[in-house]
Amino acid sequence: MRWCALADRGIAAEAVSGLGDAGDAIVSLDEEHRADLIVVGMSHHPHIARIFGGVSEDVAHHAPCDVLLAR
Repeated sequence: MRWCALADRGIAAEAVSGLGDAGDAIVSLDEEHRADLIVVGMSHHPHIARIFGGVSEDVAHHAPCDVLLAR
């Protein structure tokens, strides 16, 4: 879905980019913007992500708001 389609439905969304640890950056942005929901894509290999630690797992455990994990 394109960003303008979200805006047409009254949903504020923002795409951001940054450097460093992705999980930490996403959680920091949430604390800064006070989001209601973070949507994070999950790896197609969740068992590997659990062993080595994945961005989606990190965000889900540390974000102060709700997190939707999508495949």
